[in-house]
Amino acid sequence: MEIYNRSAITVTAKKPFIDWNNSLTPEMPMNINLLGESHTYLAYSGDIDHPIPI
Repeated sequence: MEIYNRSAITVTAKKPFIDWNNSLTPEMPMNINLLGESHTYLAYSGDIDHPIPI
């Protein structure tokens, strides 16, 4: 059995982040309904360069 050394990162959108994102990409705005939702990503400490959504 192989054991991986990894961490989990949880991202929860807040109003300032949504405002900032909408100012950067007005053609693809984030909806205010995202407030309170969270997304969790696995972060490996190995050769993987990007987090993996779960």
